[in-house]
Amino acid sequence: MRGSVCAIWALGLVGCGADEPILSGLRVAPSAQAPGAPYVRPEHVLVDISYLGGRSWEEARDVVDEQLGPITERIDLDPRDGQELRFEAGALRVKDGQIYQITVTLPRPTRRAAALHSLNLPPQIDSWFSLDRELRARWEAGFERIRLGRAEPESEMIVWVEALKWSPRAQRGR
Repeated sequence: MRGSVCAIWALGLVGCGADEPILSGLRVAPSAQAPGAPYVRPEHVLVDISYLGGRSWEEARDVVDEQLGPITERIDLDPRDGQELRFEAGALRVKDGQIYQITVTLPRPTRRAAALHSLNLPPQIDSWFSLDRELRARWEAGFERIRLGRAEPESEMIVWVEALKWSPRAQRGR
């Protein structure tokens, strides 16, 4: 009898709880905001690569202008690769109206985790492939490839970041 009373009491506690779990300290990422909500860049972000990757160029134009500066050059690439748009602080590659690659030149050499954080990418990526002048990660944070350019060979200081959302040559029918 005592066990069933405890079980009923425990079920009552569970049933009376809030419908949604309460988690403190979590914020909704800008790209996860409600559809139609205006974009708001997080305070710590220099260029929001997570927001721009895969987004429509027309939809992201104002955000790109604000974060990368004005367009300085347009380059027509191989038709399979679309167009490269160069800005004061980086470059975008666009194919069929979609941004598929973002390159950001950092304002100063920055440690890897801080550089990723400033671009709204996860600062802790465990599986880096290390080369003399760059670091590469595959299939992280929703991107096919992330490349980090080192300031000097084997340095931890990063001077540019490139994120490839998808490869236009591998995406037939895009």
